[in-house]
Amino acid sequence: MIESAGYKPASLHEAGLVIFNTCSVRQMAEDRAQGQIHEAKKRGQKTIVTGCLKNQPSFQKKQTEVDLFIDIEEIAKLPEN
Repeated sequence: MIESAGYKPASLHEAGLVIFNTCSVRQMAEDRAQGQIHEAKKRGQKTIVTGCLKNQPSFQKKQTEVDLFIDIEEIAKLPEN
């Protein structure tokens, strides 16, 4: 779907856009996601967060660097955003 919208695959460090499909089952997973989002923003990448952590207001409040929070069910509409 993303490729058909004109995006091309790239390595994590070369991508202009990074989509994080997150999990909140363990604190370690949340901490890792926060660190990876921060690193992506330092590289100047746009960031999108979906998955479990997207639904946690406390996570959203901490992640002021995230460009877009989107429900996983809405990811197919991403090119429209």
